Amino acid sequence: DIRDMITEVYDIPRDNIVFSATHTHSSMTPRVSGVAGQKFREQCLEAAKIALADRKPAQMYASFGRPENLNYRRHFILTDGTYRAYEMGLIDQSLIYGHLGQADNLMQLVKFTREGGKDILLMNHQGHPAGHSEYRNSVVSYIDVVRRNVEKELDCLFAFTLGASGNVNCTTRIKAENVYRSLYETRGAALAEKVVEAAKTTMEPAKTGSIRVLNQTMKAPYKTGNAEGDITMGAFSMGDLAFVTAPYEMFCENGEQIKEASPFS
Repeated sequence: DIRDMITEVYDIPRDNIVFSATHTHSSMTPRVSGVAGQKFREQCLEAAKIALADRKPAQMYASFGRPENLNYRRHFILTDGTYRAYEMGLIDQSLIYGHLGQADNLMQLVKFTREGGKDILLMNHQGHPAGHSEYRNSVVSYIDVVRRNVEKELDCLFAFTLGASGNVNCTTRIKAENVYRSLYETRGAALAEKVVEAAKTTMEPAKTGSIRVLNQTMKAPYKTGNAEGDITMGAFSMGDLAFVTAPYEMFCENGEQIKEASPFS
């Protein structure tokens, strides 16, 4: 319905609108109906208005990086050789032998340098947003820390997109490994440093071209309780770059399979 609303107000073809949300673990998620839901719709419409008014000629750049020790698989091998998925507080840490495989730590950056406007920087990285400390679990998020630090350092507009990370934590749950990373402020600041470094040193011009967009509706591959229905996958590409979205939470293996099968580097 948000896509319908933007189409009606701004006369943009509905199929040209890709709508996706990073699962933040920290937002005030609005209900589909009611005052909060209506406020959310109004905010989306206002965001479209601001974006359309702020269009400027731009040059596109891209970069890649692999920040180490900033995301972790949350599935474990125990000392007796068995496997356990992460269960909050239910695994005796003395019984954990190690993580079951490596997390996908690829960081992707896209920058638009615009004439007469602030640079826009997009970053994609895999890591559950929930904050964590050795004292308690909380719903505060490192993502906003990354955004604030990057925008302050680079004086840009910054957006964080969360890659496939249904089985990836933003912090380790094994106390022997970098416990200090468990503080969400520290983790956010560390990732922001990697973003700023890459944005300053490794950005290369990307080929531009026509924007191609796809919205494909299909039967959901799962049920939520007794609910079953259609889902919409969204994707678009610009020259060398491709973006694909999914309206559900995927494991990092799914993200790696998509990237490996893609014709886009």
